Amino acid sequence: MFLSRLSVNRSLAVLIGFLAVSAIYLYAFPQANVFYAVVVFLHVLAGVAASILYSSGWCARGGRPNRWFAPECLSILLGAIRGWC
Repeated sequence: MFLSRLSVNRSLAVLIGFLAVSAIYLYAFPQANVFYAVVVFLHVLAGVAASILYSSGWCARGGRPNRWFAPECLSILLGAIRGWC
């Protein structure tokens, strides 16, 4: 259990780091080339993966059966939807 939580935390840290670096690149160098499109695609995939990892770790644990409807879990979900659109 401890190792899986540690690997999830490490994966989440790597994804957040990639999201930050790719967001800086996408903002600083808006170009119409293949590399830019690939970075946009990877940025979206990393955002989806990070939101799934974060929400599953945060909202799935806890003793209440309706934990997914807690305000913090709804804010994660709304932020992920807003990032997608």
